[in-house]
Amino acid sequence: MLIEMEGQVLRRLNASGVQHVAVLICDGDVRDHATITTACIGILFRFDHARQLFVGQ
Repeated sequence: MLIEMEGQVLRRLNASGVQHVAVLICDGDVRDHATITTACIGILFRFDHARQLFVGQ
């Protein structure tokens, strides 16, 4: 699963001239800051895999 950083997405949208999106001023990681995004993605992936096994979708 590919996760793209928000700054990269905004940079590409701004460069393409997409309207009604935030203008990127700066981006990057915040030192000593952690989120649970990766853990949540792992849980969702396992749930979806189990659903596919049992439901067949």
